Amino acid sequence: MGRDTQLESNPSPFFEEFAEGLPLTVRASATAGRGMYAAEEIAAGEVIQDAAPIVAHPTLNNIDKCCYLCLKYTQEGVRYYPDGVKSPAEGKLRPSFCSEACALYAEDQFYGVEQQANWTKLVEHGREHGLRFPLLVARLACMVLSEAAEPDVLRPLCFVKTDPTPPEWVEEHSIVYQALRRSGQSDEALRFLTLDWYVSVIARMHLNSFQVDIVRPLDPSDLFAAASDAAAGHGSAGSAVYLLPSMYNHSCEPSVDIHWPRDAIARFEARRDIQEGEELTITYIDASLPVETRQKHLEWAYGFRCQCQRCQDEKEPP
Repeated sequence: MGRDTQLESNPSPFFEEFAEGLPLTVRASATAGRGMYAAEEIAAGEVIQDAAPIVAHPTLNNIDKCCYLCLKYTQEGVRYYPDGVKSPAEGKLRPSFCSEACALYAEDQFYGVEQQANWTKLVEHGREHGLRFPLLVARLACMVLSEAAEPDVLRPLCFVKTDPTPPEWVEEHSIVYQALRRSGQSDEALRFLTLDWYVSVIARMHLNSFQVDIVRPLDPSDLFAAASDAAAGHGSAGSAVYLLPSMYNHSCEPSVDIHWPRDAIARFEARRDIQEGEELTITYIDASLPVETRQKHLEWAYGFRCQCQRCQDEKEPP
């Protein structure tokens, strides 16, 4: 995430305003482009930061279980449906919110634009191919059209260059563009939504998105469903992209834990005492996996082989 791999990135001073007041700083890393470092001593268990996402979206499997804005799990009987709510996928999605406050905020940020479009094709495409990023890109596009985000809001994040453009990204861009154009958006309003913009955004999402794993409320009637979701790999409430947290580099023995106690606001806590100047790291994967499995997963998903001390200690001698 903080790693620079065949990519362009803004210098770390860009992030100074976002780190103000936090016990951390962003600076160049000797092995991974940029990284997050402790600006002071941090005690074990200390909350380093709480971070709200730039953009978030529930998984298709959990879209009827999570708030359509904050991803908080909702209970039957307490889901809030705005008056006159229109499904963005002709009944295939039935979005709800955990509160009137979330519904009103979403209306202003993206939902007023999003609900005008027919997203059936994008939803079916996502289900067929098991994709989550096109939904995030579509939501960000709606945020731009709602003037809740700038088109280049993700520009500071790292990305892997792709040449040529994957054909599936070309198809997805067309689906998103046509859905919004047919909803009544003008060519002028959609001028930002070029193929280049789509590629730049989704490439950044591939390296910088987090799966939001919120602890699900213990409702006895939902225990079986929760267990089934976990077994099928559907336990994540959704996906989200953050700005400053994307600067944390990976380690299989990280110094920082990530939690989502309630909703899409990510909490970063020190796993142990951390010295001033020490790099703050998180794990991008399940760190309990064997070393070779971790290495293959990281290389496939992020383009690097981990060289942390734990990986070096666990590698079999040649």
